Parts: sequence; C-alpha cells; structure tokens
Amino acid sequence: MNLTENDLRLLIRNILCEQEEEAEAEEEVVEPEEEVVEPEEELVEPETGYPSQFQNATAFTKKAEILMNMFQDLGLPVENIISAGSKEIRLGLQKGSNPESLESSVELVYQDIFPGEDISVDVIPPDTPPNQSGKYNAYSISGQPLIVFAFAGLASGGRGKGYEYEEDIEKKFLEEFVEDDVEVYSDNDMSTSDLKVNGVGVELKLPNAQAGEPFLTYSFETEKFTASNPKKVNQDIASVINNTFKKADTKKKLDIVKKAMKLDANELPRVPTEVFKNEVRPALEKLDNQYLASYEITSADLRKYYKAKGADLIQIKGKGLYHLSDADAVTFSAGSSRPRKTLLFDMEEPAKGSVTFRNAKTSYAMRPHLKNNPLKKISPSPISLDNPADRKLFVAWTKKQNLSESAPNRWQLIAGIKE
Repeated sequence: MNLTENDLRLLIRNILCEQEEEAEAEEEVVEPEEEVVEPEEELVEPETGYPSQFQNATAFTKKAEILMNMFQDLGLPVENIISAGSKEIRLGLQKGSNPESLESSVELVYQDIFPGEDISVDVIPPDTPPNQSGKYNAYSISGQPLIVFAFAGLASGGRGKGYEYEEDIEKKFLEEFVEDDVEVYSDNDMSTSDLKVNGVGVELKLPNAQAGEPFLTYSFETEKFTASNPKKVNQDIASVINNTFKKADTKKKLDIVKKAMKLDANELPRVPTEVFKNEVRPALEKLDNQYLASYEITSADLRKYYKAKGADLIQIKGKGLYHLSDADAVTFSAGSSRPRKTLLFDMEEPAKGSVTFRNAKTSYAMRPHLKNNPLKKISPSPISLDNPADRKLFVAWTKKQNLSESAPNRWQLIAGIKE
C-alpha cells in the first residue's frame, strides 16, 4: 500500500492526538487521588488535642496526665499525679500555693473535653461519701472519677521519711504501668490504707515506723482512753491500751497534768502549746518518766487494725511484703523454679508501747507509740514491692484477684441471689 505525503501527515497527527488524550486521561485520574489525601491530613489534627486524647485514653494514669496538663494550661499550680483510678484522680498542688476557683477550673476543663454537654460540678467535703479523703474536697462530675487536689509538701523528721517512701512506691507504680489499665490510689488519711493497687490495699512502712498510733483523749471519770477520731479502727487501738495499762499510775500522772492546766473538765483532749511548754512539761519533768501509760499489743491486734483500715498487705521497706490473713497471701509462680509466697505479718510478741504527749503543731496531744522498733525484727519476706520485677508480678496478681472475685458475683447476679 502506497501512502501519499498527505496520508502520512494525517496518520502522524492522529497518533499525536491519541497520545495527548491518553496523557490528559492519566492526569485526570491522578488529581482525585491528591484530593483524597487532604481530608486524611485534616482528620489527624484533632487527635493531637487534649480532649480527644482524654476520650480515647483507656488507662486512668493517662487520663490523669492529660487533666494535669489542662489544669496547668489554666494556670493552676499542679505539679504531679498522686494517684489515678476509676473512682478518684488525685493531683498534687505546689507546696505553699493557695489556688482559688478550683471548682470553676474543673468545670472549664470538662467543658473543653465534652463540648456541648451540660457539665455540672458537685463539691463533696472531706469524709463525705464517696469522697474518701479525710482532708480535701472532692469535685464530682457525672460519669467521671472524682477530682481531688492535695498538697505535695512532706512532713519533717521520721514521719516525713515515711511519706517519702509512700510517695516513692506510688510514683513507681504510676510510672511503670502508665500504659496499662492499672488503678493506683493513695490517701494521707491515717484511718485508711496508704495505697490501693487495683483495689488491693497496701500499708507502707519504714522498718523504724510506728504502728497503730491514733490521737487519744483521756476521761477522768472512766479512767480510760478513747480515740479522738471516732472511727472504729482508732477505737480498737484505744481498747487494746485500756486492756493492758495500769490505770492507777496513769491517773496519778494525768491528775498532775490536770492541776497544772487548771482544768475543770472531766476529759483531757489536747493541751495548747504554750500551756504545755510553760505548765505541763515542767510538772511532768519532776516525775521518774514522762510515759503516761505503758501497754502491750500483739501482732493479731495490729493485723485487725490494718484490716479495718482497708489494708490486705503490709510492705516494709527493705523487709518485703506481708499478708494480714491467709486469704490475703500473695503467691508468685512465674520466673522461678519454686513459687514464692508472702509471709504473715508477725512481730516479736508482745510488742511494748507507751502513751506520751506529742507535738501536734498547734497543740500537744496524747498518742501511743511502740518501743524498740519491733518492725526491724520481722523476718524478711520472699516478695517485695521495692523490687521492680515483683511490682510487675504484683500488678498481674491483683488483676487475677479481681477476676476471681468477680466471677462468683457474676454467677450470683445471674442466679438472682445478689442484687
């Protein structure tokens, strides 16, 4: 077939036109793909905000971290997370600060987290359920953990070191299990256990710490002590003292105190600081000793005391973890050829104690304390929360405990035995 020059030109023109059409078609296909990418970039931005992070967080420690950042953005002097759990999130305020409008700050933060919802904040005073704190207000928002603001300052002396140990153990649980759904709760209220991990109560002690030391009031009428704080857990210790101290010796000494104070009342609670220093102390210094009463207390008494505080276990620094009853014993099988089990909390019997006047900041109050550091003599336990590996195993153990305890409850609900 012979093609003329015009035929060749026409053929070349058609080929070029087809190539241009194919190129245009390819460009039209690519453009929509670029348009699809843009919305994905826009969707990422909200996820970086605190409200979205809070709603998507599953661990309460993460929720607490987000709340702390949001409160800091509002100018509140929040410096750390004290505890975090499904019932309460406790945040530490800077020592010496006196922030106002905590209620409105909580409301503003939750309005930001849940925009468009009607946010109402209820203020619950100390010792008013469900607020477990004996010192601080709790701020309640429906469907959310209580918010409690506490001060991070520590007491001085041995008591301060005890608080440092409590905060150190709690901080380690919060930091090491921040990505896990672990509930960690603590309270400085002396009538409750120091720490709860997934609902398991732990009392935290130094080896030279005291055990069972509520403030006391003395009745000249009954010649007995009662706990100044009326909670049963404190009255139990007062009853132990009443069962073992020599009433005649104690009454003789406290009659001297009563005379020095020119007290007309039948009860002796606290002594104002100036009166104690100028009148009471000089009178007591004339005696052979200033012990107002001597008593004995058994390990069984203290186990009962700490159980009443909500504790299941006692951790003693450098000694280990101890259970308060056989039902509370912790056993680890993983990581060793032989299972390890906590020891029963058992002091050298009997532990001796005395009641003396102690400085209570604005006054002097009667308070029991144990002699000769009996906690130092307890045999070391094979398990210790001072050990990072044991803390990890302990968290796993608490989760298993919650599952095993909830199973009977679920069957009782199904059977209609339990409401």
